Amino acid sequence: MFNVGTGIETRVNQLAEILIRIVGARVTPERVNRRDVDNIRRRVVNIEKTRRALRWVPEVTLEEGLRRTVEWQTRKTAEREGARTTLRPPGA
Repeated sequence: MFNVGTGIETRVNQLAEILIRIVGARVTPERVNRRDVDNIRRRVVNIEKTRRALRWVPEVTLEEGLRRTVEWQTRKTAEREGARTTLRPPGA
């Protein structure tokens, strides 16, 4: 099993800001107080095993990867919706 990521620490707030910008949402993230279960303050994916074993390095930024993912998901959703409208049973 391999971890895949940028190897760059990203705050949850940064991630939210990027996604909001990409999808063009008009929302404000809700911030909540820290909970007892939130005892790990920082996390970052270690991609060294992936680098060594597969000789793989990230080629796109987190933002670009998210943008591509959103575009892919948008296309797939449109394709599914198109299939639903064209595959209606007779008389529907």
